[in-house]
Amino acid sequence: MTKVTILLLLLFQTTTLQATLYEISDTSGVQGAQNIEVKVWLRDGEGYAGGQFEVKYDQRVLTATELVAGRLSLESSFLVTGNTNELGTVKAVIAGPTRAKQTEGVLAVIRFNVKDNAPLGNSSLTFGGEIKAFHENQTSLSVQTAPGTFTALNINTFPLFRIHLTANPPRARSGDSVAVEIKGVKLQGAVGVTVRLSYDSTKLEFSNFKAHGDFVSPGEKLNENPRYVEIGVATLGETIQTDTSLIGTVTFRVPPTFSTTQVTSSFAELRRKGAEGFETIDPNSSVEIEEGCAEDFDGNGEIEFRDFFLFAEKFGSNDQRFDLDKDGTVGLGDFLVFAHSFVMGCE
Repeated sequence: MTKVTILLLLLFQTTTLQATLYEISDTSGVQGAQNIEVKVWLRDGEGYAGGQFEVKYDQRVLTATELVAGRLSLESSFLVTGNTNELGTVKAVIAGPTRAKQTEGVLAVIRFNVKDNAPLGNSSLTFGGEIKAFHENQTSLSVQTAPGTFTALNINTFPLFRIHLTANPPRARSGDSVAVEIKGVKLQGAVGVTVRLSYDSTKLEFSNFKAHGDFVSPGEKLNENPRYVEIGVATLGETIQTDTSLIGTVTFRVPPTFSTTQVTSSFAELRRKGAEGFETIDPNSSVEIEEGCAEDFDGNGEIEFRDFFLFAEKFGSNDQRFDLDKDGTVGLGDFLVFAHSFVMGCE
């Protein structure tokens, strides 16, 4: 083997294959908040199998408390290690047995506490130190970086949060279930939210409540007079990181006495980390659930071929929802009822 060939091989082994990107997410939090999460993303990471970096932050604003694996690292069985002991710097090392499962995702999460007297406004989150990325074939990847920003907020700068309700399906018939989704706006920095839904008990029957995602709830409270269900969710030991989020879903059963009705958010309350007291609003948010035709099986307000296909699937069964003539079986009589409504519309 000639010296030229050997030199070319050595150059090939050390030549970077492609560019990859480390990116720090923009984040904000109120003075005194704890466990604020800053995410470090991998972008364009084809063949990525590990690397290292440092994240620099303003120690007048933040104190780093923990470095943990992000979703991409967890899915890829990457080891994420480092330290947060040096003020103003978080050091991270990522190593994996093979390539990342995806070319994009969160490699690491850095948790910070916001100082009680943190200067308000923006501060930089930047990369520093020795920054590396390795391909699964043990060659180096060239690395680009994208800094982020942390914004320190005073609790009083938050506008009042809001509640928004949606119903699925928006039209219902006796025997249906209707899911009312509760979405909150201006939630960032909160630890918990309470929402009260008022409804007409002659037209809807409460079934259950399910908290969304990482929220937890001790249960729900039902009140008889006036009729309402009150739900509460919280993030244990942390704060809500997003401005807008689905809080949870309340499911109602539709009784035989159902007719078009409303579900109203008659009260809502929020607790933010480090704040004094609670934020209470009169949300005045409501959603209308309309009375639908019996033949409108998918609840979209129209009798169409989709409804016919649903009916055909249940033909010959004893499913009460599709037994339009109420003779105990889904048969030819029900088809004639459906066909009439298909042509003439809902009567």
